[in-house]
Parts: sequence; C-alpha cells; structure tokens
Amino acid sequence: MTNELIKNKQEFNVIIGSRLKLLRKDLKLSQAKLGEEIGITFQQVKKYEKGINRLPIENMIILCKNHNLSIDYFFQDIISTKNIDSEEIRLKDNLLRYFRKLNNKSKEFIIETIKNLLHTY
Repeated sequence: MTNELIKNKQEFNVIIGSRLKLLRKDLKLSQAKLGEEIGITFQQVKKYEKGINRLPIENMIILCKNHNLSIDYFFQDIISTKNIDSEEIRLKDNLLRYFRKLNNKSKEFIIETIKNLLHTY
C-alpha cells in the first residue's frame, strides 16, 4: 500500500509540474523569469516541472493571482479522479495548449471534426 501511495504522489507531482511548464510556455517565460516571480531558482523550477519536487500551494497561488487564473488550473481532473492517468492528462493539457493558440474559425473546425469522428465510431 505504501508504494502505491508514493507512486500516486509522484504522478501528482508530474501532472502539476507539466501544468507549470505549460503555463510558463504559454506566458513565454524562461525558467529563470518564472523563478524570480515566485522567489526561487531556475533549477527549482526545472525540478517542479519534471515532478522531482512538489510545487508548494503558496507558489501556485502566487502564479494564479499574478496571471488571473483559478487554482483549478493546476488541479482540474485530478481531485475527482481516483486513478490518475498522467499520460491522458498530459495529452489533454497539450491539446488544450495548442487549441488556445488557434483562431475561432479553426477552433470551430476542430470541434466539428471531433464531433464527426465520434459519430463514425
């Protein structure tokens, strides 16, 4: 049971870290600049992004306040999920990252394409 808990904690750190990296890239910040914003080194940002260390909640709150985000940004799909599938969450986060960069016409096209794919199965 202990090993399972540790694995889940590690997966949790990896998911939060990938969202931190996604946010940093969306904001076009270097690891050093993001570190300055929350008072840590770029090396520590790198460890958070890789899931080696856990990102403290107070740093998440600072980032959310500074960039007008809800704390849900970091926790969506995690709290209500009993078995965390970190690969699926990573793929979803990447999809959302690229989707945000599209213009509205392209977004509508993607949505319609997905609807059509779902109807074919």
